[in-house]
Amino acid sequence: MTKHIARVLAAVLLSIWAYGAHAGDVIRSFNADILVREDGVLDVTETIKVNADGTDIQHGIFRDFPQYVTTPDGTRYKVSFEILSVTRNGEDEPWEATDTGLGTKIRIGDQLQLVSTGNHIYQIRYLTDRQIIFGDASDRLRWNVTGDEWSFPILSASAHVILSSGAQPFEPIAFTGSRGSKLADAIATVSGRGATFETTHALDPFEGLTIMVQLPKGAVAPPTTAQLSDWWWRDNLGWVVLIYGFAAVFAYMVFTWLWFGRDPKAGTIVPRWDLPMGISPALMSYIFDGTLGDEGKTALTATVLDLAVKGYVVLDGLDHLVTIRRTDLPISDGLPAGHIAILDMLHAHEGEMSLAALHEDDIEAVLLNFKIGVEAENDGRFYRQNKILFHLGIIISGAAAFAWLVAIDLNETAMKLVFFSSLAPLFLNAGIWTLLKSRRNPYSWMKRLLNFLGLAILAGMWVFGALLFCAMLYEDTGMNIAFQALLVVWGGVTFNQIFLVLIGSTTRAGAKIRDHITGLRLYLTLGEMDRMNIRDAPELSPAHFETLLPSAIALGIEKPWRAAFKAHLISGQSLTGPSYAPSWFVGDDDDAISGLSRFAESVAASLHSGADDRNSSAGSGGGGGGGGGW
Repeated sequence: MTKHIARVLAAVLLSIWAYGAHAGDVIRSFNADILVREDGVLDVTETIKVNADGTDIQHGIFRDFPQYVTTPDGTRYKVSFEILSVTRNGEDEPWEATDTGLGTKIRIGDQLQLVSTGNHIYQIRYLTDRQIIFGDASDRLRWNVTGDEWSFPILSASAHVILSSGAQPFEPIAFTGSRGSKLADAIATVSGRGATFETTHALDPFEGLTIMVQLPKGAVAPPTTAQLSDWWWRDNLGWVVLIYGFAAVFAYMVFTWLWFGRDPKAGTIVPRWDLPMGISPALMSYIFDGTLGDEGKTALTATVLDLAVKGYVVLDGLDHLVTIRRTDLPISDGLPAGHIAILDMLHAHEGEMSLAALHEDDIEAVLLNFKIGVEAENDGRFYRQNKILFHLGIIISGAAAFAWLVAIDLNETAMKLVFFSSLAPLFLNAGIWTLLKSRRNPYSWMKRLLNFLGLAILAGMWVFGALLFCAMLYEDTGMNIAFQALLVVWGGVTFNQIFLVLIGSTTRAGAKIRDHITGLRLYLTLGEMDRMNIRDAPELSPAHFETLLPSAIALGIEKPWRAAFKAHLISGQSLTGPSYAPSWFVGDDDDAISGLSRFAESVAASLHSGADDRNSSAGSGGGGGGGGGW
């Protein structure tokens, strides 16, 4: 008895010393009365006595309560949390509870009013379940009384556990210090049907009191089947919604692709040196790739060159500021809509247009009118993008993602991270797909190596971005929700991008044209000897070269075709020297073929930025958490 009195007296003296040693706001005492009901629900009343000097505690205090418990075997589950009352100095006090992803933050006080300096007594009463760990011989309550995230010291902390059944708890243990500490600077005793715990040393900021006590079997009723079912849904609702949502999205995409997205079977591919009848170079690119890549700039470049070869325009300056001039040749009836769109733009500029001098709005108008013209050429005859089906897939995916968000109830910070992080896989997947498509083109070994390195870098960025997303979200939600979010955001975006590629389909007529284009690509990329060995292949004359050159540009294989023609000229098989002067080109370039090597880059650079851009100026167990002042 004397020893007990001495320890209490020492605790009081230490508290007095700590109170004088710590300047600023301080918790004078933190007491928790924990009533363990027979149904396993804890009725907790926390009495927090503070001394406020206005440093941190200005409007009041806040209390963080974790709602996820991790058992020693690694099992993680969610507990309930219901606030019954909040008072200050015996009077009801305004409070607001917000979800933090991992728990609930209770902000006590009025933002428009300041708390007077001096002593105040806050009292919070709440209910929580699933805090009892059931065992074979006995049950156990492990409870982090104060939490270990308070930003100012706690001079003394205590807890009193009472069993409503009248049974007596046993083997009380207390721990003090920071999270994971095994220090036991506290007194733990059993008296009647309760257990009492008191610290013997002041707690520094970010230190707390954790208690553990054994409960006799029968003092708390084990969970019923209905409770277990309710808890299972509470723990797994996010996964249930995610799995069924993904299944719905996947089923829609698969069945839609089977019915509408599969291309007809490819025919026999043989080298072709003739152009598909009535198919413009831009439409070839559209049929072959299912879209006009790089916003249609390459296809527009090919079309400008095709207009020049056909005599409708003359090009001045192939290697820097490309100027297009209209000739007197009248427009024929069968000219494709994409070609007419460019000629109409030339007419609006009085027959002469320098792409590099165009304003940004004019460039957008040129590209828009051109793409509309190519779409009109296709008109669903050769390729169907099935945009309605794709947009419906987006709606289904969005509905599944929204249902998941409702099921897990993310906080505002995590919600913003989920939304904004979706841009990362969107752009990374687009880059990966672009590099994968470009592998079809005949590259030198150096360019193949660079292509592979580019894919490796983007894939590494994808993995790193996904892990970073999980790590950032883990801070607010825990690994379970973070992994679900990874599947929803990165997986969902990737699924829909793959679906966008797959849902577009070639018609039967388009499949024949596609086989023809594949054969033409094969011919344009063959070596000189292989091309000469093709039966009935035409001579590689300037006229033949010019006829196929716009299509080679549209298909992204103009370099091997241009190199083959230059090698043919040098060999002297069609001309006495390597000179070549097309009638549709006006300029001072002695080597028009070298000028052509820069033509596509020049047009793309001119379309990339208009004149306006260049000239403008510009602790394990239940309980826990922490708190602070605000």
